[in-house]
Amino acid sequence: MRLSYLTVATIPYTTAHSKYVVQLCQGFGAQIKTTVVAAKKLSFRGSMQEANFRLLSLPVFHSKNTRVKSYQVVLWHAFYILWRKLAGKRDEGIFVVHNALSALLCALLHCRYIVDMHGKELGSDASRKIVSRHPPMFWVVQSDLLKAYLVDELKVATDRIFLSRNAVNYISDTREIGGVEMSTDQCNIAYIGRLVPEMGYGDLMVALETSAVMDRVQVHMAGDRNKHADYFEAISKQFPSGSTQVKFVGFLDESEIEWLSRNTDAFLLLYSSAFHFVGTLSPMKLFEYLKYEKPIIAPMIPDIQEVVQYYNCEDRMVWYEMDDSESLAAAIRRVADGTVGAFNSVNVETWEDKAKNILDFMGDSSSFIVGGRA
Repeated sequence: MRLSYLTVATIPYTTAHSKYVVQLCQGFGAQIKTTVVAAKKLSFRGSMQEANFRLLSLPVFHSKNTRVKSYQVVLWHAFYILWRKLAGKRDEGIFVVHNALSALLCALLHCRYIVDMHGKELGSDASRKIVSRHPPMFWVVQSDLLKAYLVDELKVATDRIFLSRNAVNYISDTREIGGVEMSTDQCNIAYIGRLVPEMGYGDLMVALETSAVMDRVQVHMAGDRNKHADYFEAISKQFPSGSTQVKFVGFLDESEIEWLSRNTDAFLLLYSSAFHFVGTLSPMKLFEYLKYEKPIIAPMIPDIQEVVQYYNCEDRMVWYEMDDSESLAAAIRRVADGTVGAFNSVNVETWEDKAKNILDFMGDSSSFIVGGRA
């Protein structure tokens, strides 16, 4: 049997979504023949194939327009499915999709498919009706919030929903980041993730500007801020004192992230209500942070609380109220003052574990009988 993962993610690329697809499908590839059908950067000339994992990526034009890009990639998905059908191989495997258009395509062509659900976006009412009438075999979700949404809103049977947390990679070799110093006289806090206006960066600046321990805190922010350089420059000018405590270290590869994570004193998760995925996300960086026995400064929102409860790691969380700079400042002070105690170790799944658990669930559920309703 072959598993085909149909994604609108651009591969290879640096986004968390693209990394998620590659890491999960490499996990699938360790156990089953796996093909990823995706978009690719026009400049990419290499290939990605190892063991049973194969990347079939096709160029996408005007890729800065997300909607246009999605339509083009779904056309590639259609060609791939039709090719499988004409070759008599459509029913030999499983299609995994995460976007509404590709799910709609699989439903219309009566393919055996699974939805790897990242959010509540399932397209228009017409798309939802078609997917409801020709439902996927299974739904894979990353949070109880999404599971409840499927059960309550789409009337999906609970035995067709698999809750699968995010996973981590374990990297043994680490490479020091050039020009980055971790001062022993300061509390080093690392933020690794999206650098966008919706992340709540302004609240961090206010917190650092007003915190009594500002001179004892250094925040190392890893990520690509070039897309929003004007925004970050404007905030830095608005809060010059707070901005001196922040060091942007740029986009890092996996080994450099490992070095930063091993050498920092604490981690930071920043979210704002302006980020439209709040309420449906499964924060990938939180899982990576949990590998290390260090405090995690995080907003008290259901998405994160759910993961913390699942792994029983309340002892390492330093909570703050989202969109509240005073609360964030208090959390930073608590970490800088060293009042957070010792932590229990947390074992997070590897991507291979996650993939195996998904396949085991599929295998244990009526041997791939099509249907998603009670």
